[in-house]
Amino acid sequence: MRTQKKSSNKPQKTNAQKAHNKKVALYTVVLCSALIIITLAIVLPLTLGGPAYIPESDVPVVVTPDPPTPEPEQLVLPMEEFTIGKLPALNRLVFHQTLNNWRTHNGLNFNAPIGTQVRSIAPGTVLSVEHTQLEASIVTIQHANGKVSAYHGLATDVRVEEGDQIPAGSILGTIAPVRPIARSEGSHLHLRVRQNGNLIDPLTLFPELAEYK
Repeated sequence: MRTQKKSSNKPQKTNAQKAHNKKVALYTVVLCSALIIITLAIVLPLTLGGPAYIPESDVPVVVTPDPPTPEPEQLVLPMEEFTIGKLPALNRLVFHQTLNNWRTHNGLNFNAPIGTQVRSIAPGTVLSVEHTQLEASIVTIQHANGKVSAYHGLATDVRVEEGDQIPAGSILGTIAPVRPIARSEGSHLHLRVRQNGNLIDPLTLFPELAEYK
């Protein structure tokens, strides 16, 4: 005896309907994912310290003041009473009477009587004190801003020592009776100044001596 299969009352889904349902599900997943990403993009910056974007008009403006203009360095002339002698000739040859030849002149001569006191042109540290046969005594001082001054032609009664910290105008010693390398020029101080290792014209340091430039 044959048994007949009972027919189902449920409608059978077609392939087109199945495909449509899959697309709807996929779009739903994509939309939910996008909403989650957007929500995280908004919420996370707030929880981690502030908004992700600050409108330009709300950005605080920090005004940095200009640094103060440094005051010009005040230098002291190396002696009170003097006359200007041989001028600097850093980049040209001049005749040297004592040596009877042509050479540069690397400093400025301050003519003054024997025993005239010589002082430091600026505060600094005494780098060296030398006693030589040709230049008499020499005191070299390190100043600020890479400046170094050297005082040639001092007598042996030098009053400072290597390592001394001295203020501007400190007495270094006195003019020697003779500076053998420049005997024909009489008693004088030969001042040399270097800036960052390079010789400079001492006349540029003293406005009082502008007429000799």
